[in-house]
Amino acid sequence: MKILVTSDLHQWIPKWKDLVKIVGKEKPRFALIAGDLLPKTGSYSAQKRFFSELKTYCQQMKCSASSTVLTYFGNDDFHILEPLLDELEAGGLCLNLNGRVHREEGLVFCGMNRVRDYLSAVSQSVPPRVEMKGFKMYHPPGGQRAAH
Repeated sequence: MKILVTSDLHQWIPKWKDLVKIVGKEKPRFALIAGDLLPKTGSYSAQKRFFSELKTYCQQMKCSASSTVLTYFGNDDFHILEPLLDELEAGGLCLNLNGRVHREEGLVFCGMNRVRDYLSAVSQSVPPRVEMKGFKMYHPPGGQRAAH
């Protein structure tokens, strides 16, 4: 059984295209994209817009290899966009592992939940009506912030 694991694609199109080609060639049973799926630069809006492209890449991987695509957000992804990842899952294109566990073929896949290491930067770029849930702020020496 083949399992492909990658991370930190950050919406960089050549990386996504390479991933689709590799999945098609290697035909892994599982393709795990472990965080940082969405644009690192830009804003909440840029990450939200990328979901149409993400949908296309997931469709291509599913069609070319019948792989189960497993995803979860990383520290550079806006976790408030998780319902859009859930929509891809509902369409059978991927499994959203954010804070979840998936068991299949004797394997256990676990995703992280709300990993964010610089919430103050996020809160400035998220639309004001979007509620930020699940973050606990930690103030280390020097005034830098980290979310748990």
